[in-house]
Amino acid sequence: MNRASIKRGILAVLALVLLIVGGVAVYFIVDPAPSAFLIRRVFEGGLAVKPEGYEAIESEVRVYTDLTYESTAGRNTFDLFGPKNTQKLPTVIWVHGGAFVGGDKQDNYEYAVQLAYQGYRVINLNYDLAPEAVYPSPVHQVGEAIQYLQSQADLFGLDMNNIILAGDSAGAHIISQYMMVQVDSQYAQKLDQSVTLNPSYVKGIALFCGPYDLNGLLNMQSSSGVLDFFMSRLAWAYMGEKAWMDTAYVESLSILNHVTKDFPPTFITDGNQMSFMEDGLKMQEKLESLQVPVTSVFYEDVADVLGHEYQFKMDNPYSVHTFEEFVGFLNKYAKKV
Repeated sequence: MNRASIKRGILAVLALVLLIVGGVAVYFIVDPAPSAFLIRRVFEGGLAVKPEGYEAIESEVRVYTDLTYESTAGRNTFDLFGPKNTQKLPTVIWVHGGAFVGGDKQDNYEYAVQLAYQGYRVINLNYDLAPEAVYPSPVHQVGEAIQYLQSQADLFGLDMNNIILAGDSAGAHIISQYMMVQVDSQYAQKLDQSVTLNPSYVKGIALFCGPYDLNGLLNMQSSSGVLDFFMSRLAWAYMGEKAWMDTAYVESLSILNHVTKDFPPTFITDGNQMSFMEDGLKMQEKLESLQVPVTSVFYEDVADVLGHEYQFKMDNPYSVHTFEEFVGFLNKYAKKV
């Protein structure tokens, strides 16, 4: 092979590489799906660390996995946790996090086991993710799941008149919006949603590491161009439009701007680094100004680093303390039968 042939071969390979790289770059620019896929991979596996003695706790809990609820959307499955009895028990309904594009009910498995051990039925919900499902699909799907659970309460041993709603990260935002739909007809109209649950059945709501000013979060500017790029793609994926700030629903994204005095008693917590503690503190302040009972657990004055979703790392004494405070909240507001 002569030098001219070798040179042409090298140029052909370089051209192919540039074409592939350029094509991938264009794909990231014109479609939010690749960015959503990468973010989704970040959340795979969850962060949970089991507490000491977990195996003994788990042996006392009955678990049914991958049950199906009726829904017009995908990923309509849930896990059911509870003590090994058949009586109806107060029910915790949990919505997982994952930046609206990732996460799974499995991420909360160990936490649900520990809550069930305390004498509660726990429902871990899956829901369809962006960009396959766009806002406000998750809020609607939570309503579908709860309607199904109401219809099957006797079968599953659920006291659906005695509910604690809960969510972590994006799930805290979703479950907050769902609750607001139940208590505020004007907000329900903003999201084109209907009431699916008598709000008096909700005895409390638990919010872990959630963003409550999502409008501000998705529109923020950071010192990192890469972060800004992925945040813009995340917003595009969830809202379904590249010009998401111009969509009809954008005004409804901020929980802080819409929460009312009819919000239920609230448990709220967050870590002190790389999370949404400022949003959490603002949410606490807003709820207290509305005379909503609040149980808060924040560690802003603690030197130890407690990151996003710290509560699932049950080898940490702060996480154990938060769990104990949460169980106290459950026992106070979800009257046991």
